[in-house]
Amino acid sequence: MCPTDGMTVPLLTVQNALGHVRDVESMVTAYLASDPYAVVEHHDVKPGWKLIGIKFQTDLPPEIYLRTADAIGNLRDALDGMVCSLVRAQNPTLSLGQVGFPFAGDKKKFNSERIQLKIRKIFPEARDAINQLKPYGGGNDALYAINELANLKKHRGVFIPMMMGEGIAAFPRDKSLKIGDTDGFPLGAEYLSETDSVVIWAAPITSKVNFEGHISATIAFGQPEVLKMRALVPTLYELCNLVHQIIVAFKSRFIDEG
Repeated sequence: MCPTDGMTVPLLTVQNALGHVRDVESMVTAYLASDPYAVVEHHDVKPGWKLIGIKFQTDLPPEIYLRTADAIGNLRDALDGMVCSLVRAQNPTLSLGQVGFPFAGDKKKFNSERIQLKIRKIFPEARDAINQLKPYGGGNDALYAINELANLKKHRGVFIPMMMGEGIAAFPRDKSLKIGDTDGFPLGAEYLSETDSVVIWAAPITSKVNFEGHISATIAFGQPEVLKMRALVPTLYELCNLVHQIIVAFKSRFIDEG
């Protein structure tokens, strides 16, 4: 997407992303109101342990994945469109081939000729300003997460969801995490195939410590790593706001003041 009318189209694209996020918010609210999980207690699954877990009763509606994908795609497009607008502002006759917002896995890759080529045609000051945003792994994590989510969209449907509770998180069917050996603690968590539930708390059976947590569940990111355990809807709003602020700032500095 390479608009020619200032920053109008990139800003409208962010507004479109916000519309998708509002849809996600409504669907998440409805899903959680449907009691999609139950809290269960186990005394006979792991010898010597008492376990509290979440048993998922219904799957996350696919529409939540789709709307999240739409929102992320819009944000990625808006950033690309901003760079195209900066090129047009400098010289409307320049080709927009290989133009786009640069992302990279780390600083070294970001500074490579291949990545920097995407912003070569814009004002040197604007190029420096984009570089200062640090849209790479280990730089601006929130901005970099947009690209990570866009990449997940191509391969696995945008994001891996998880349930989050008040001080407790449970990853659906994550079989890699194990119960430890302390005297009562929240877990992050272990999937038990025997019960088709996710353990969120455990203590030795002889312990006087009892589970007292109140689970107020929401949907959170399980991936990408930079967003892990962050609530889905508030994070999407934050990403929309971030992109909007970036575009407005570049519009003011490099288009309006032209």
